Amino acid sequence: MAASDIRPGFVDNWQAGKTVAECNRRMFDTEESCDVTFRVGSSGQVIKAHSYVLISRSCVFHAMFTGSLAERSDVSVPEIEPSHFRQCLLYLYTDDADIDADNATGLLYASRKYDITALELKCLDFLKMHLSVDNACVILEAADRFDEKQLYQEALTLVKNEGEQSLLSSGFLALSQQFVDEILESDDLAAREHVIFTAVNNWAEAECGRQGRAITPQAKKSILGDTLMKVRFPLLKSAFLEDEVKASGLLSDSERRKILDYRDNPGNGVHPFNTKERTANIKLPMHYVHRYRTETLPCVRNSSTHSISFSTSNDVMLLGYQLYGPHTPSGVSFYNVTSTLDYEDADPNAMIHDAQKYEVNEDTFDVLWEKAVAISANLWYTLEVEIRGHYTCCGTGGREQVACDATNVIFNFRNSNQIVNGTRVTQGQIPALIYCPA
Repeated sequence: MAASDIRPGFVDNWQAGKTVAECNRRMFDTEESCDVTFRVGSSGQVIKAHSYVLISRSCVFHAMFTGSLAERSDVSVPEIEPSHFRQCLLYLYTDDADIDADNATGLLYASRKYDITALELKCLDFLKMHLSVDNACVILEAADRFDEKQLYQEALTLVKNEGEQSLLSSGFLALSQQFVDEILESDDLAAREHVIFTAVNNWAEAECGRQGRAITPQAKKSILGDTLMKVRFPLLKSAFLEDEVKASGLLSDSERRKILDYRDNPGNGVHPFNTKERTANIKLPMHYVHRYRTETLPCVRNSSTHSISFSTSNDVMLLGYQLYGPHTPSGVSFYNVTSTLDYEDADPNAMIHDAQKYEVNEDTFDVLWEKAVAISANLWYTLEVEIRGHYTCCGTGGREQVACDATNVIFNFRNSNQIVNGTRVTQGQIPALIYCPA
């Protein structure tokens, strides 16, 4: 209501029915009677506030605006984003803040700066509850900056355990070099070396951009320095060394030849390159549980889906499974294989979904996943396999229960709810599961 529309003696009682928080929020939003001006962020955006509210809620603001050391009512805060600063002030006015993935670390910084303990705890709780592989790198650096040791360790553990996804996240590209080094030098980083190399190369290119430098091999090598040697180049496949590494320009021809020569003559040494296998990637001992007693005539056409359900008496790590190959091996046959594993009758959020191409010249071949899957005892799982390629053999004389004496694990099998193309307990494809004890 405009001032000219107010009748004589009429008072705009906007406060009626509102809580203290609601009244404070209106005063903040309308900037009525504000006596403090903040110029926030690199742009100096103006945000106005009431010194009484700030003084009553923060000892830092109390010191800023009272006593002999009181500042002027015009305060510069260039290091905090305006949206984050506004949310921080709103918390002081209302005891409430909209904390999300985009502002949690910014609000944490602001709450630390102005000693707003309750908001700080809310931010930390949010980060702990929402820690994921997609934001673990961001939270890792924030936890270090704020000396939150437990949160730091939780984030670092997640980064290493989910190594490949972490290294390929946008958060990794934004890390400072200190944290890149800490992650890459870990023996227990669960990532293949070619993924690690790709992440390092991507990070170097991102850092060139931050420093305003052209992306050249010389610039990347200059920026990386000792970080480049965190990549364990002797563990890379020869083809990757000759293609991707060569194209990056991060190793000289002589350095690549030295590594290739080491492959043929390990006694020559390959200093200063690290040859140690990362422990997370050391292959687990494989055991096979075979379902069938016999192998029969061709059973699978060139495009088909097969499934079987199983449970185990003990916790195990499922490494993959075995398939029958061509029924008349002659040269190499090619198969495109897609694997899906999930709890039986569960939502369609597969524990694993893997697609690979195989060159086969044997009666059977192994389908091994890049990462083992934890199988819990006495739960039923369903493995579904799509095979595209030549005709294959099938097995008969299948068993509902197989005891593996070497590991004291009992496997139980039953027909899945998705029986297609004849694979079931008694006959069909998927002759064996490949596992190791948990």
